[in-house]
Amino acid sequence: MATIITPVATLAAGETEAPTGFQLAGLPAVTVGRDPSNNLVLANPQISRQHAQIRPEGNRIRVTDLNSTHGTFVNGERITSALVGEGDNIQFGPYRYQFVGTVLHRMGDVQGTRIDCVHLTKTIPSGVRLIDDVTFTVLPREFVALVGGSGAGKSTLLDAVNGNRPANGGSVLYNGADYYREIDAHRSSLGYVPQDDVVPMELTVERALLYAAKLRLPEDMSEEEIRARIDEVLDDLGLIERRDVEIRALSGGQRKRVSIGAELLSKPTLLFMDEPTSGLDPGLESRMMHLLRKLADQGRTVMLITHATQSIGECDRVLFLARGGRLAYYGPPDEALGYFGVGNFAEIYNRLEQERTPAEWAESFQQSAQFVSNVQSRLTGVAMPGESGQTGALATAKAATPAHSVKRVSPLRQFQILTSRYLETIYRDRKNLALLLAQAPIIGLMLAVVFRGGIFDPTTGDRSLALTLTFLLVTIAVWFGTSNSAREIVKEAAIYHRERRVSLMLFPYVASKLVVLTGLCAVQNLVLVLVVAAFVGLESGRAGAYLFAFLTLMLISLGGIGMGLLISVLATNSDRAMAFVPVVLIPQIIFSGAIVSPETMGVIGRAVSHLMVAKWGYQALGAIVNLDLVPVPKYRIPDFDKLNLPPEQLSGAVKGLSYSNREWFFQPTLPPEFPASPILPWLMLGLFIALFLSAIVYFQRRKDRVS
Repeated sequence: MATIITPVATLAAGETEAPTGFQLAGLPAVTVGRDPSNNLVLANPQISRQHAQIRPEGNRIRVTDLNSTHGTFVNGERITSALVGEGDNIQFGPYRYQFVGTVLHRMGDVQGTRIDCVHLTKTIPSGVRLIDDVTFTVLPREFVALVGGSGAGKSTLLDAVNGNRPANGGSVLYNGADYYREIDAHRSSLGYVPQDDVVPMELTVERALLYAAKLRLPEDMSEEEIRARIDEVLDDLGLIERRDVEIRALSGGQRKRVSIGAELLSKPTLLFMDEPTSGLDPGLESRMMHLLRKLADQGRTVMLITHATQSIGECDRVLFLARGGRLAYYGPPDEALGYFGVGNFAEIYNRLEQERTPAEWAESFQQSAQFVSNVQSRLTGVAMPGESGQTGALATAKAATPAHSVKRVSPLRQFQILTSRYLETIYRDRKNLALLLAQAPIIGLMLAVVFRGGIFDPTTGDRSLALTLTFLLVTIAVWFGTSNSAREIVKEAAIYHRERRVSLMLFPYVASKLVVLTGLCAVQNLVLVLVVAAFVGLESGRAGAYLFAFLTLMLISLGGIGMGLLISVLATNSDRAMAFVPVVLIPQIIFSGAIVSPETMGVIGRAVSHLMVAKWGYQALGAIVNLDLVPVPKYRIPDFDKLNLPPEQLSGAVKGLSYSNREWFFQPTLPPEFPASPILPWLMLGLFIALFLSAIVYFQRRKDRVS
């Protein structure tokens, strides 16, 4: 039977999630988790079923993480096991406790987070300040709007507050703790909705939220628990009746609510949004602002950027930025009109741009009564970083944690979830899927119309036609891989970057793309080989020629997938990615060795040829079908003109043959053009695939750091 911890303090009115204090004295061990069997039950989706264990060791306690999804933190540092001393802080998801004596005291408000931004400054290497000495406080459950003209620094300020792009001057405190030093501890409690939609458009509302939940919530949550949480979110957002509708069929406001819903699944205490009302008509904008007001009232701290001011009265506070990221006003919306001496919020934009310099607006606000009441008074008693020290073993200061470093759901599970979601996304885009699957049979039938049967036969074949068909098969395989993959990363850049900040790991993401695209290319190449085999044939005399030809085409397509995904990583949008596909494919054709033999190329041409996937694919497939054994066409007497021989050779050939014998013919013998074995070309194709995948990971990581 579990030992029940005695609450030190009674629960606050309406509080059901956790008592405010726990007496640990005399208890051999305490388990912490979401499951009711734990001693300390924390009923929150950020908490694993068995999250952590606490054991006494002398006058200290040892906290051990039980392989939880979102981690256990001591003084902001994620731990596996650590000794905790007097005054140290322990955090499980949104719950933060301080160890004093033999008691765990809960700190702060689990519903909502207090944010103190003090003298925030953001300066880029050129010396330009994007944010200039901005100070303000957001209390738990407040709804705050960041407003200002274009280029005033609103997005920079929002990203400085949420840690996406930290400021390089000043401090950001979450519940009194230095956020940049403890960013990992707060990551699971923070929701961020960018301006672009962050859910796959092809999925239904419920399926999109289901995949988002599996990526963000603890691995040990059952399907029933996840679906129950989705139902709660859909109910909060008014989307119950739209759960089975594809997201691309929703209105702009409904799509934005689905993006918000993906963030609400883990019950964040903080919600940041970048222009959630952008593109909405006034009616939808009003309903969106009312929804956000409701979310704040439910126990979340909400901050958003907006240009629309018709419904700004829904907010508790509004922050106006002048050019250069200077604070021109922070306070209640109704006081802003009087402070600026205008009749509506739209007029404030004109005043900020025309009447004073940004420095004058900032100085004027700092000298105003509104600054004292709305900024200074809120900061009273707030300890800045360095003013109060931690005494625990892990209390050493550390730099801001690099983005994306936090382990969440295991790599294998992420791979399974991402692969399943990607497959479903492709399946639901049925028009595009039908187009992709129709390519192979259509191309195969066109080849069957152009090429006669038996051209690969070692006795009666036609080497010229066989070379041409081999080259076309290689080119088609490269096309399959490159065209299928060129948009697959860039088209979901917004989804990727949001999930990457929360939980997504790069290798499972790339692997899911590779596996699904490989499967798609396998279907295309299999159909292509079957059609060509049925109508043309690959009678090369080599055992297993059809199987080896299919495997070779798959290696070529994998090289194409690598090139396509690399294009997708480097491109800025889907249109540019597809525009770059011909730029990649044309060199593959020119330097494949099929049009111009590498032996007749110059030094540079031969070097470039060795860098082409198509060149090694052509060599491998030529070896598989024994192209060197396919005979050159026979030229009957007197059809010497077809040979284009030099005059001296033509004269000798004519003299050595009798014109009266119509069975005589001239058949040139050509030197071997293809290797006896495809092993070396296969190895080279494998090397190129590995290089492409390495480049994809490298450049995507660079984009992660920049973003």
